[in-house]
Amino acid sequence: MKNKQLFEALNTLDKIEFKEFGKFVKSPYHNNRSEVIRFYDSIKKYYPNFSNENFTEEKIYSTVFPGKKYSDVQMRKVFSLTIQLFQKFIVDIKINENKLHYNLELIEALTNRKLFNLHNKKYTDYINILESSVETMEIYEYIYKVENVKRLIYKGMNSQFEKNTKSLDKIYSYFFTVILNEHLGHLINSTDYEDTINIEFFKFIINFLADSKYRAKPLINYYYLMIKLLTTKENNYFHELVNFRNNNSDKVEKEHNYNAMVILIDQCIYNIGEGKSEFRKIMFELSKKILQEDLMNNNATEPITFTNIVRNSSYLKQFDWTEKFINKYKVNLHPTQKVSIINYCLGLIEFDKGNFAKSLKLLSNINPKWFNMKNDIKKIILKCYYELDYSVELYLQIDSYRHFIYNELASWEKMNFGNKRFIKFITELNSVKINRNFRAAEELKNKVEDSEYFYHKEWIILKLEEIIKKSRN
Repeated sequence: MKNKQLFEALNTLDKIEFKEFGKFVKSPYHNNRSEVIRFYDSIKKYYPNFSNENFTEEKIYSTVFPGKKYSDVQMRKVFSLTIQLFQKFIVDIKINENKLHYNLELIEALTNRKLFNLHNKKYTDYINILESSVETMEIYEYIYKVENVKRLIYKGMNSQFEKNTKSLDKIYSYFFTVILNEHLGHLINSTDYEDTINIEFFKFIINFLADSKYRAKPLINYYYLMIKLLTTKENNYFHELVNFRNNNSDKVEKEHNYNAMVILIDQCIYNIGEGKSEFRKIMFELSKKILQEDLMNNNATEPITFTNIVRNSSYLKQFDWTEKFINKYKVNLHPTQKVSIINYCLGLIEFDKGNFAKSLKLLSNINPKWFNMKNDIKKIILKCYYELDYSVELYLQIDSYRHFIYNELASWEKMNFGNKRFIKFITELNSVKINRNFRAAEELKNKVEDSEYFYHKEWIILKLEEIIKKSRN
């Protein structure tokens, strides 16, 4: 078949939907073209693969237009009519699935036709549904919109003033949910955040909300706390957000619970980077909640948080849980990066299990697009070389890594500070090991312990302690 677009579209329908599409095509309300009905009847036996030696345009045409000579123009017309009906059908599915949108349109239609008795009953039922629903930006949007529809029904000055006040309150709530969510996205994803937004206006909003009644609304307070934590890095906001989430997670949509978890996990990583190792266990407890509550997006697993969770839980030797987590969410990793990410995670686990040769094999052929992950892989490979007693080769690998951080990570000042310390200390560690200089091992251990925190600092200290322990035996 030349028209792949149509059959790719039809292939997205499940068995029940494809059958319902047939009814849709045959409904005079939706379709008055008999050739499209015959076309559907002629292709339905080939669903879902739409491939067979008899599945050709000429064979289908002879069924749709029996006794007529094949016409490519007519065949394209049938394809076009069918794809148009398909588009109407999937919109119809969407409208029927979204009862909130459907009922809002119904209330507006009743208002336009001045059917106020029906409108009032439907409006009351609709508001009750909205107010009992978990909080989402969509809920705030619908509350505002339905209040706005009601505001247009004039019942006297006092009534109008009351409705205008309610409507204004609803639009403020809707505004705050949207603006906080959008700014959080900018904070997370933009490297030049202050250049891309009106920073003074944003600060005004955050200051206004600090003591505002709108923070009583769970979704608004959720995003307020996330932004405060992300912009200040103060752990009082971390603990406040944890407590608030624990008490209000059932009041907001899963997506917002996940966003809060990502911010909390990022703060744990920040604290670990500041040398506060107690945040490893706190991070693991948060990670367990993500799996327990199934918070990760089942359509597209976000790779950075995914690997951060694996790295931490593997470090804590929680191997069974880590493998369960990987198996749960790996299927939804992006296809172009899935193999690299999974091998990276398995390489971490094998290293933490002490299977250094397996870890080295898994990590050596990975080239992820994320600098953080690429940087971590190179460090673990250096550690594998050390653990496998490839002492001479390790010096060559260290030199290669030194070129990497100067060439690719030169602008990442804080990251490179830690990278340079790691290079310095693993080089000295390797030298101590080769030369069996036990006094130097003790001096180096003291120097590492007194240094500012850098990733893998604990491992350097552990290796030095092993050398010192051997000397005492």
